Order: sequence, then structure tokens, then C-alpha cells
Amino acid sequence: MSDLPPAYPPTPPRARDDLPLVGAGSMAGIGARLAARVIDMIVLSLPFAPFTKIVNNEISPHWVAFGTIVATLLYDVVCVAGFGMTLGKRAFGIRVARYTDGGRPTPSQAALRAVVPSMPTFLAYVPAIDWIGIVSPLIYLSSVIDPVRRGIHDKAAGTIVLRTR
Repeated sequence: MSDLPPAYPPTPPRARDDLPLVGAGSMAGIGARLAARVIDMIVLSLPFAPFTKIVNNEISPHWVAFGTIVATLLYDVVCVAGFGMTLGKRAFGIRVARYTDGGRPTPSQAALRAVVPSMPTFLAYVPAIDWIGIVSPLIYLSSVIDPVRRGIHDKAAGTIVLRTR
């Protein structure tokens, strides 16, 4: 059984017109993508909130932040590689797909897609380059200027974000 959607074009889409205009297989909106990320951050923060309060008194806040980043990466990789979507993406009817054929991303694609926006956050812990933490949002927002809304992280991983309904 194939996990390819019937609406995905036979060749990778280069322009908006290469995808359906609405419904399953159409481009995911920036608002839905942003809202899905917010939901995912809430889902991830709920289990960590009480733990963070306790641990912050015992462990450096940098280690707590590092652990949160690692948990976020694991969550993204497992959900995207396993299901093609996170809980937030599911709530907003969007999924991550392989750019070449519309199928579910491989674990390595999911990992690369998750790591690219996180790298500036890791680099922000190097004292000389504190300002680099602003780069992560720019990586996500780079999808605004792409014809099929593929951000830098999508291009690096060979993925695209599509609507499921």
C-alpha cells in the first residue's frame, strides 16, 4: 500500500499552479503552519513545565533549555517520520511530505528538517554569537517567499508541507 496522495503531481511542484488550489494536496497556509507550531510548543511544554520549575533551582537553565530542544527534535522526528505530521499539524489539517513524490518523509529527512531551524538555537549558547537565536524564526519564515512555500528547512530536507483536507 502506498502512502502517496492521489493529488500529488507526477513531478515535484515548482509553482503554486502545480498543486491543487484547495483541499488535500494543496499548499499549507503560513497561518496554519504557524498555529501548528504553537500547538506543538504547548504540547511539548506541558510535561516540562513542572519539571522545569523544580530543575531550574538545581541545574543551569542552559541545560534545561538544551533538554527542551532535544525533546522538541525527538518529537518532530518521530511524528513526522512516523505519521507525516505532528499533533499540531494534525489539528490544522497539514502534513509534511517528500518533495519528490508526496510520500511520508524518511527518518533522515525528518531529522534534517527538525535540525536545520534548531542549529541557530544551539549556536546561541556560544557567548560570542548570542544574536544568532533570531535566525530560527527567519528559517521558518523563509517559506513565505517560496512559490510553493518551502522554507530553508524544507529545502534542506527535501520536503514540502501540504494540506490534508
